Amino acid sequence: MARNIGSKGLWLIVYKDDSSRFIVGYGIYQTPKSKYSVDVLRKAIGMYGKPEEILSDHGTTFYALESDKREKRLTDFEKLLIKGDEDYAAGQDS
Repeated sequence: MARNIGSKGLWLIVYKDDSSRFIVGYGIYQTPKSKYSVDVLRKAIGMYGKPEEILSDHGTTFYALESDKREKRLTDFEKLLIKGDEDYAAGQDS
């Protein structure tokens, strides 16, 4: 999950265990970039091991928008998942 933090212009990227709601990783950044979601995920995996499954919202830090400018239309996060064994599911838009 990536969320804007108030009026300070900072973004919070959080990974939490869906069952226990325990936060396994987080980072605060100036911009919500896919690279940062990968950095936070790698740190969380280093501390707690690889998750069986990853579920995210449709935020641009996780899910690629259709754009000719985006290399192969994949985010850094999606590229990481393609290289690994993680199961990934994007949540439904509300």
